Amino acid sequence: MKRHFSLPLISLIILLLSTESCGKDANSTTVVRINTDCITKETFDRIIPPADFSTLTKQQKIDRVISFSNSELLYYDAIKKHLDRDESIIQRLKDFTEENTIQIYLNHMILDSVVTEQLLHDSYEKLPLEYRQYHTFSSVKNELKDNAIKYFRSQLQQEYLNFLEELKFQNELLINEKDFNQLLSAFTDTLKFHQSINKPSTYIGIFKSIPINAVIATTKSKKYDKKWFVEKLAGNAEKIPPNIGAYETASYILETIIVSEIISDNARAAKIDQDEEFVNALYDFKHRIVLNLYRKREIENRIAVSEDSLLAFYNKYSSNYLSTPTAEVWEVFLKDKAKAERLLDLAASVKDFPAFAAKHTERLTFATNQKAYLGFINHDQYAGIGKKAQAVPENTVYNEVIPSGLGYSIIRVGKKNLAEPQPFEAVKGRVQNDFLADTKVKMETAIINRLKRKYSIKIYWNALDMEVTRDDVK
Repeated sequence: MKRHFSLPLISLIILLLSTESCGKDANSTTVVRINTDCITKETFDRIIPPADFSTLTKQQKIDRVISFSNSELLYYDAIKKHLDRDESIIQRLKDFTEENTIQIYLNHMILDSVVTEQLLHDSYEKLPLEYRQYHTFSSVKNELKDNAIKYFRSQLQQEYLNFLEELKFQNELLINEKDFNQLLSAFTDTLKFHQSINKPSTYIGIFKSIPINAVIATTKSKKYDKKWFVEKLAGNAEKIPPNIGAYETASYILETIIVSEIISDNARAAKIDQDEEFVNALYDFKHRIVLNLYRKREIENRIAVSEDSLLAFYNKYSSNYLSTPTAEVWEVFLKDKAKAERLLDLAASVKDFPAFAAKHTERLTFATNQKAYLGFINHDQYAGIGKKAQAVPENTVYNEVIPSGLGYSIIRVGKKNLAEPQPFEAVKGRVQNDFLADTKVKMETAIINRLKRKYSIKIYWNALDMEVTRDDVK
């Protein structure tokens, strides 16, 4: 009998690992206590790695811990509201479980045999001593692993293909070509007929209508018929390719589905669902999606957006919606610095700078398709030129040559457009995004303050080796 993952059991495991009932007194590893539930340093370190936390200032650490405790408080309230039992959450946890047990199993079977712990340690020891003095192995392990995966990519791909072939051989995977071809031929004929009479149909609907349920593939322990195949296709109906009726395509999909099931069965047999890496990943995923659902229901769905509210927000923060100041610029670009410096002395006194610039510049300006004329540019354009131009008065040549790419520039500023309020309709989209972000923060803050009155919450700074007073927190 096929063993399925028990989500209630998994949920219980991750609950026990991440929080525990500690009553009124917390143990030395407790970072946050909410009522009688404790969130341990193990969970805190996973969310905020010690290597990252240690580099922060005291105030930054305080802010991160408070943010962490606020997040845990929202999650606690979400669980009290039974959001973890929502149908969408249960389905996503089920999908996550299936996908990640397979991935972790493959990591153990393939990746860990190539990118070994010893290889990573050796890579770390090869780093400069001055770098290692400020970066521990654990703090750079993931980066080292990512680099190793890139370096061994070809070998890993070949190991993966070899693993799949060995898996098919060991399980004696065979496709019944005769019956499978018969099914695909019937599918193709039916599809063509439906198309000829303009009858609306789906690939899944056509497969289901075919009165054949022959065994299309076998392993040494299982048989796979048409009904099973169609059920699997239906789970990803939007990904079915147009040439599903071709044997080469369909047989590849059939083999892939069967091999995935074999790997999933092997992962369960290896008890990957009890693996610490998996349990932690599942907890973090559950925490994230439950919080997202909580914020959606308690905050996002309750925000009323109207023309009046947006206009009021725009008027209140009008300084955020000013136009970008620009300056009209002509440029003489020269590759030789000495020549540029000689021409700079002449540039300040010429009466017709545009003509002077067009005569001496050594490049065409693509933005305006004119020699020497850059047009109206803002602070961030043309590398250092845009920034310098904002500081130059109108109708003035800048008094220094400016390094620019492979050469040097002499610039003259003409007219300048100052920052001005933009019309509401022109920035309405930005206003709405800012209004929503601002409202979400205010609503979440109000909810946190309410929950702090509803539940008992305490931060244990000593668990993080910190001495924090009430004034520090304020």
